[in-house]
Amino acid sequence: MRIGHLLLASGVVASTACASQPIVIDGYFDDWASIDPIVIDTIGDANPDTPDLLSLSVAKDSERLYMLLELDRETLQQEAPAGATGIGNSIKLHIDGDGDPATGMNDGFGSEIQVEFGSRTLTLWSDGEAISPTFAQADFASVPTHSSTKFEFSTPFTSTLEGETISLITSDSPRIFLTSENSGDRLPDEGAAVAGSSSQFNNKISPVGLSKDSETDIRLLSFNVLRDKPATEPEPFVRILQATQPDIIAFQELYDMTAEEALTFVADALPLPEGESWVSAKNVDNITVSRFPILENANVGGNLVSYIDLPDDRSPHELVLFNAHTPCCANNDGRDAEHDEISFTWKTLLEGTGPFPINPDDAMITTGDFNMVGFVRQRETIQDGVFINSAAYGPNFSPNRALGSLGTVSYRHTHTPVAFTWFSSGSSFYPGVLDWTFYTSDVMTLRNRYGLFTPTIPQDVLDEAGLLPDDSLASDHLPLIADFDLLKGVKPKGLLVF
Repeated sequence: MRIGHLLLASGVVASTACASQPIVIDGYFDDWASIDPIVIDTIGDANPDTPDLLSLSVAKDSERLYMLLELDRETLQQEAPAGATGIGNSIKLHIDGDGDPATGMNDGFGSEIQVEFGSRTLTLWSDGEAISPTFAQADFASVPTHSSTKFEFSTPFTSTLEGETISLITSDSPRIFLTSENSGDRLPDEGAAVAGSSSQFNNKISPVGLSKDSETDIRLLSFNVLRDKPATEPEPFVRILQATQPDIIAFQELYDMTAEEALTFVADALPLPEGESWVSAKNVDNITVSRFPILENANVGGNLVSYIDLPDDRSPHELVLFNAHTPCCANNDGRDAEHDEISFTWKTLLEGTGPFPINPDDAMITTGDFNMVGFVRQRETIQDGVFINSAAYGPNFSPNRALGSLGTVSYRHTHTPVAFTWFSSGSSFYPGVLDWTFYTSDVMTLRNRYGLFTPTIPQDVLDEAGLLPDDSLASDHLPLIADFDLLKGVKPKGLLVF
């Protein structure tokens, strides 16, 4: 697969690059490594108190346009400059989808698509008028949802809104530019970047199967089920459990359902062989249900940590499972505190001073709805062991022991090149990655994994799995599946502190 020459309106030609892997809009940027930027901007030409637009990379296939924007500083993409974090933006994206400035919006450019990131406004040109659907309705994806210096986003060539198909990108050479309203920066400085027809490449992805790669893998389902929906609308949740067949389930937002009721719900949907039984534990709205014995449980700042006895034929280790639901929205202080406490609890468990004793080489998974819509430091404190409040929690540590940072799971959807975990068609917020899974990759290997988004799964696959097209819309969070092989890990020694 090959990215051809990407031309700038000013006549600059970017080098030809080879796309070695498909682009997936998931917040991990390794898949862009072989794609040269279409525009590299002058450094320092923006207001020094605002984000500086540095570069834009573009790729496209037969259905979608993919873009990667790099800035000079940590920025929260979905927040305006006056927002609570102080790292919002006024960046605006213009796309002339037909390559003709005489058609489209009256902005002197002829845009068919305009995106105002900080104010979360999408404007499309359709049949001579501007319309403003939500990002979810228009199938626009952008990540990461937490703060970053890089953001990748994707828009389809056509969107279907209320049954009507709208053509947005019809030219082989759509024109693109970005502005930062409060800084005066522009990318490119003059004219527009042109994604030429030779930039088209095959971004076809292989479908992800719903089943495990091996029966000895441990399958984890993490699922925010939207305020006790399994109790009030059980049918889609039963179908999801039966289609995915998890071994361990980390539910969030089961406020009213008891641990015993959740156990019964799972046991009725997934009966176990004679002699086996499901067990459960609850703290606040987090309920963990496991087909393996739960030896210990503890409260971690309103979140749940359990010690699970894995069978010897599947693992030489036991499993420490953190089931988390940390504060929502603009409550960055609350997230800071809870993420610090989760990470510190894992540190104390490794040191032998935690809420219950474990073996020093046991496996650990931290999973759940982390509402990761604020500072990236909230991800780093769990993944990297870097405490936000070091005065309270002491030295940083290595959560993955000799390997340093924990592994993370990208929950790519089974049939599309996106990986959002939260979706609400009526919200101004983009479909985003709010849910995360971190794991000790020193003693476990990540195998099959996916986010189950049934609206984009082919009907024959749904039929075979016993699913309906709207099943994953029963909650605003997707069912997230990750399989782990604990039979091939290496047992490290000791705890690194730095």
